[in-house]
Amino acid sequence: MTNPLFGDNFYGHSFITPDGVFSQDQLLVAQMLSEYDPSLSLVRVENPQEGQMNCAVLCTPNLGNPYVVFYINQADVNYHVLARIYSIDMQRLGRPLEDQLKANDMARDLFDALKREEVQAEAAEFATAVLKSPLHTYKHNGKVYT
Repeated sequence: MTNPLFGDNFYGHSFITPDGVFSQDQLLVAQMLSEYDPSLSLVRVENPQEGQMNCAVLCTPNLGNPYVVFYINQADVNYHVLARIYSIDMQRLGRPLEDQLKANDMARDLFDALKREEVQAEAAEFATAVLKSPLHTYKHNGKVYT
């Protein structure tokens, strides 16, 4: 199953998706969730009632009906979502409480590493484009490269 947050149009530092506008970090969390467990996805709650959270982590098992693992506000979608999933899995497997508490650090480290990797890949693409460009000057993000 593909994640509904992918297949987007880039707009500034946000993505316009069929489900609304999401930041790059929120899309990175959605990607990490689906890579960790393909049955998990980050979805928007349509028409949330007052006080109800507007996003959810949805599990779509191969057998059985889809169910919500937990609800979360869109503004709170960051590495804590991954930490919560890791902690739930560790608790289910009977891992000690110490390991469950380390889930937050593991999720933050993984999230930061993937963000760095994304920035490095973007910088490499930019450098390749500048080197292949027939122009003598190149302007990007308000900076002029000669």
